[in-house]
Amino acid sequence: LCAPFAHDYLRGTLSLAAWQTKYSDLWHAEFNARLRTGRWLQSLLSRPTVADLLVKAGQALPALATYMVQATRG
Repeated sequence: LCAPFAHDYLRGTLSLAAWQTKYSDLWHAEFNARLRTGRWLQSLLSRPTVADLLVKAGQALPALATYMVQATRG
């Protein structure tokens, strides 16, 4: 994510402040949803009863389990 901005900065076509802003914006666009979903799942999985239900749901619906892994891992 950072390399294109670093390249432009080193070539002198991008200021340090612009590099930081562009990288930060791109990082948040790439990872915020995954992190938010991961925190939500973690809060659910920390409750034994809910965790058991989610594991059973994942066993019954493998596509759901796959989706949740992809939503948090990319």
